[in-house]
Amino acid sequence: KMRFKLYASAITINLLLSTVAITATYFSKGEYESGSSTNFKALTTLMKSLLPVSASVNVVVLYELTKGTHRKENVLGITLILYALGLSGLLQLKNLRYSLVLNIYVMILGAANAYLVLLGKIFLIISQRKKSQPTFEESQSKQPATIQNKWDNKLHFEQIEDHSEDFKKVELAFSTRCKGMNIERVFRITGYNQKFTDRFIDYQSQVSKRVRLAGSAGPANTEYLFHGTAKKCHLGDLSSAKMCQDLQCNLCSILTNGFETECIGGGLRFGKGHYFSSMASKAGNYTKGSQCLILSKVVLGNFHLIKSENYDLTFVPEHHDSLMGKAGLAALEDDEMVIFNDSAIMPEFLVSFTS
Repeated sequence: KMRFKLYASAITINLLLSTVAITATYFSKGEYESGSSTNFKALTTLMKSLLPVSASVNVVVLYELTKGTHRKENVLGITLILYALGLSGLLQLKNLRYSLVLNIYVMILGAANAYLVLLGKIFLIISQRKKSQPTFEESQSKQPATIQNKWDNKLHFEQIEDHSEDFKKVELAFSTRCKGMNIERVFRITGYNQKFTDRFIDYQSQVSKRVRLAGSAGPANTEYLFHGTAKKCHLGDLSSAKMCQDLQCNLCSILTNGFETECIGGGLRFGKGHYFSSMASKAGNYTKGSQCLILSKVVLGNFHLIKSENYDLTFVPEHHDSLMGKAGLAALEDDEMVIFNDSAIMPEFLVSFTS
């Protein structure tokens, strides 16, 4: 996609320069030597100012053309673009009689070349897609990518009774400023590998040496917080406690290996971290209809208050352990917490809800 945009830019800029050059020739009416034409002077000045942009784009296109396995096919294109770049020297001449005519010729060639390159790349992608399309037999035998159990966790989901202490604990967390949602079922998550559990305990213990404040879920300001994500299976539906192995299922991927920073995409308001909320309704907005939430123990430690958006964050400020967004700040309507350390999170309950 980026290459297509690049080639399209080359076409636009080269065509623009060609148009300016042709127009300058029309208005000059043979007044190259005298240079008395105001329009001619203005257009040639515009041409000179646009040339560095054209040269820069053409250099990048030239570099792209020399990459890959189709270099020989682009020899003509490379030659034409080098020819166009040579125009920068000619345009500095006092007598523009020849350089202006040459500009018309070269820029039209440059635009045509960029267009052919773009067209060629489109056909190349189409042909590659056709080749990559599997036959019916291949599509039948091809299996979807599966989740790799990196920790060798053997998870179990035990549905807990409405009158149990654990259910009341979840209910208390769920009812905190909740908007129009009701608990359907609650599953206790067990079977995490000891190394996985110890990772959380060790991190919590380490932070507690600096942060004496205890939270509702333990020392080091550890709180029960909700996280919502999409799913591709029926986990949590109609008392189903069976996970899938589909790599596209975010819910099962998180439960299998815990929260992994390396799996997070970009474009997040407060950086590349794990987002939680004390409000089930806030987390529920991200389930995309799956209506399942993960309730985890999260070590907040010493949090840094978010006051503005920052999409490039990958870690918390020094002497802090998490980010906290308060309603009313940074255009937030609800509280939100961001964690950048995978060890700070321990999934404990799976909550199915109705709204």
